[in-house]
This record gives sequence, structure tokens and C-alpha cells, in this order.
Amino acid sequence: MTLKDSRDQTISNAAPPLLTGRKWTPSDAVQQATSALRHKDIVGHVQQGRGGFGLAAKEPTWRKASTSERRKLVVEEVHREEETARSAKAVSLAKQGQWLRWEGMERKELWEMEASNISFIIRATYDVLPSPKNLHQWYQDPTCALCPTPATLRHIMTGCKTSLTQGRYTWRHNQVLKNLASALENKRSAINALPPRANNPMKTTTFIREGQEKPKHSSTRPETGAIQDQLICREPNIQKAPG
Repeated sequence: MTLKDSRDQTISNAAPPLLTGRKWTPSDAVQQATSALRHKDIVGHVQQGRGGFGLAAKEPTWRKASTSERRKLVVEEVHREEETARSAKAVSLAKQGQWLRWEGMERKELWEMEASNISFIIRATYDVLPSPKNLHQWYQDPTCALCPTPATLRHIMTGCKTSLTQGRYTWRHNQVLKNLASALENKRSAINALPPRANNPMKTTTFIREGQEKPKHSSTRPETGAIQDQLICREPNIQKAPG
């Protein structure tokens, strides 16, 4: 657009054509975006929300915009139209369009995970993993390799009776526990390898009867461990019943 919008007629006519793919051409996209921006000028500013008239942020119009502002408006409009077309395409897809229903994906702990783990969790949640049942939509037989049941994600994870009989689920469960036990053992060994703490006097708990004063000096004994706060528990003065 920089060459095409030049005031010099020679430069404007010498703008080279951009070669792209068959499904998208810059000239058509720019022409469509320009038509949309001119249509917005005809419609005018549309008030949105509950704010008063004229309180919304004003956008530069195509008629009053400068050359550089027009190029910026065209680029933004092309991006907006491409995003709209992509969302419309995703709505028509039964499996690949499930990301439109995602909620709460801004959690910090989720994005701190590895990319492979996030990919597996998301695809498993929306059943888009390459299971035989999903691949059957294109070319693969959906039958389970161990039994004549369709191999859905739920069947593969927990529903195959043959895998249950052969102990495959038990083996998978034991492998997970083995990794957890190894991690816990490494942590225990690392903590036990630390040097012992210095002997710190541990304050003991002193019990006094109701009405008595707190002793000035509490007895202490040197022991290893964290220092605990002194607790004063008042014991009620219970008199023995007559007789």
C-alpha cells in the first residue's frame, strides 16, 4: 500500500504484484478491508454498552484518516476478518473446534507445566487424541487391538476387559507408584544427608493452678529440634466433694 498510495503516479503504477498462495491474495484482502472501512464510515459510530452518548472511545474514520493511519486501519481490519473466518471455521469442526469452549485456561500452574503435558491434558479432556476411534474418521479401523470393542479413549484408559484380565492396568498403576516412590526416596535421602541441627534449648510447657502466678524462670532442657513457644495452661482448682 505504501507504493500504491504514493502521490507520484509513476511510483503508484509501478507497484509490483505480491505472489502468494491460491487461497489468499493481498489485493483481494486489502480491497475487502477497504470496503468494510468505508461501510463503517457510512454507518457511523455505533454506541455499545450502557455508557452515555459519546463516552465510548472514538476510532479514526477512513474519510478523515491520513495515509499512514489508513494503512494501519487496513492491516487491523484484515487481521479482524481473518480471525472471524478462523473462528467461523472452528465452530463447524466437531473435534478441532473444542478450544472455543475452553474456560479458566489462564491458570498460572497450568502454563508452568511442560508443553507435552499440557498438550496431552487438553487433548485428553476434549477427546482429540489419535485413538483408533478418532482416526476412523479418516482411515483407521476403530476396533481395539485386544478385543472387538471400539477403541475409544475411555476404553483404552480404563474400559478394556482384556487389559484388565492380563494385568495391564495393574502394571501401569505400579509404574506410576514406582516413579513416585523413587522421587520420595531421593527427597528423603537428600534431607537425611543434611548436617544435624545445633542443640537448641526447648521450652517446656508449664501448668499452673487457677489463681497462682506464672513462675519467673521456666525450666529448660537442651534438645535437638525446633524451638516451640511456651504455653501456659491454667488448671482449674477443683475441690474434692465432701464425704
